[in-house]
Amino acid sequence: MITHTINKIKTSLLFFGAMLISISSFAQSHITMSMKNIKANLNSIEYDLYIVNDGSTNLKLGACSYGVNFDKAILNGGEIFSSIMPNSGEQALQGLTIFSTTLSIAGKPLQARITNTLCRKETAPSLISNIPYKVGRFKLTNTQAWTQNSNPNFSLHEILTIGLTTTQVIVYVGDEQNPTVMSPKYKTVSTEIETSPILNPSADTQSNAQNGSGLMQKKVVIKTYPNPVLGILNIDFNAIQNTRLFINIIDMPGRMVKQIQLNVNEGMNKLNLDLSELNKGIYTITIVDDKLVNYSQTFSKH
Repeated sequence: MITHTINKIKTSLLFFGAMLISISSFAQSHITMSMKNIKANLNSIEYDLYIVNDGSTNLKLGACSYGVNFDKAILNGGEIFSSIMPNSGEQALQGLTIFSTTLSIAGKPLQARITNTLCRKETAPSLISNIPYKVGRFKLTNTQAWTQNSNPNFSLHEILTIGLTTTQVIVYVGDEQNPTVMSPKYKTVSTEIETSPILNPSADTQSNAQNGSGLMQKKVVIKTYPNPVLGILNIDFNAIQNTRLFINIIDMPGRMVKQIQLNVNEGMNKLNLDLSELNKGIYTITIVDDKLVNYSQTFSKH
């Protein structure tokens, strides 16, 4: 009887010991997912998404998802699009499947959903401890200028919510062949985000004029028309001095498909930009003076 009791105690101790080892091993796995380098102009926002293995276990990344929440108040009545900049991810993450970007705009908050499908362990990239890996650079584009002095109030979604994407990863831990989900729910994923920029601040516009930007001043209106465009896009603007401009046409994935460099004179300027060679779709025009994006507007090409 005593021997039987001792064996039961030993079995229990071994069981709980194995449990503690398993829990300890799990607790040593940790990922931090972050949003950095947020830059905005009149109607677009670009940002980088990063991932870092800051735990003590060897991890291979099978897949990851980011739910980038933002405030609907920034839209100013416009329509929003989400895209990934081509070839913007780390070379070391090439083994991952291609990321897709979609939007959830029915509820509150609005969300850019960045996801990819699970890859096999053989192709999954290793996450070296404490090395930040750039997943990619992403872009939100609005068909209107952002609401002046608005704040997108970015956050990375951490909870399971129907219709929204949770910020989490699927990894292969050590020698394990089966994938493991790591998420804020299990305290194995933390999220970090830079301070959101104020969009279209009125003070910046005044500063541009005071600094002598050749194109913009507070009361100047730049007009681009028609929208949608069939062939010729007209651009009317007033330059406060002779200057050199770069006019860029960028497609939805973020590729520059056309660039024009020209010198403009002080006073009223009227330009006619031939876009007949472009495919149908949504594009963004930016007008750059002295490396400052003074104007940005989205238009449709029919």
